[in-house]
Amino acid sequence: SDLIDADIPALALTPTAIENLPDIAKNQAAQTALFHLHNLMQSNGQPLLMTGTGAPNHWGMSLPDLQSRIDAAGVATLNAPDDTLLSAVIAKQFNDRQLMPRPDVIPYLVLRIDRSFAAARDVVAAMDEHSLSRHKPLTRALAGQVLDNLG
Repeated sequence: SDLIDADIPALALTPTAIENLPDIAKNQAAQTALFHLHNLMQSNGQPLLMTGTGAPNHWGMSLPDLQSRIDAAGVATLNAPDDTLLSAVIAKQFNDRQLMPRPDVIPYLVLRIDRSFAAARDVVAAMDEHSLSRHKPLTRALAGQVLDNLG
């Protein structure tokens, strides 16, 4: 929706990312601005990254010319992280906070949290806070308590 007030010709001079496109499906002015941005960027040879949840052909744009341009764009899908990646993200979150959980904590968390980077960040932050406030080590039991409180 910020596109309505944006300087479209200036945006079209550099690579640009527009996030959460489905959010403008009911906003005719934002769709019109995106349509003009898309056309200008294409004529300027600049890349445009558009993001959204779900398939682009289900974003429900009411401006048919914009929807056809979105449908013609290349699509890349990001899936939820697998166990290996989620484990690495959780380990990095602990490492960033200079925390050393017991070896069984990360596998325990991987099986029980949402498969997202935000969930990994939130559970590690909650464990850090819980551990500090109660002067307890980062154990599987503490992880269970934190998950119970977050749920």
